[in-house]
Amino acid sequence: MLAAHVRTEHVHVVLDCECRPEVALTAFKSYASRVLNSVGDEHGRIRWARHGSTRYLWTSDEIDGAVRYVVAKQGEPMAVWQATPRALGQSGGLSAP
Repeated sequence: MLAAHVRTEHVHVVLDCECRPEVALTAFKSYASRVLNSVGDEHGRIRWARHGSTRYLWTSDEIDGAVRYVVAKQGEPMAVWQATPRALGQSGGLSAP
């Protein structure tokens, strides 16, 4: 995961992964549903849109732009995570105001 920004009604994530974006999106939705069910959120309710926006990012500029968008262009930060620095492969951390 290169960046994530959790909002009240949606989530933005930038990943570097070996699978298609659609597969990653389905895995995120499945995992999040299991966690929400385990903490007592309304089980069985419809939480997700049928699909979501998935994009392939082919260049470093596209990746950097997507990370900037996710981290800094979503309005007032809620829960944001960014890998730092991406080029060195070090993990980042979660920040919240």
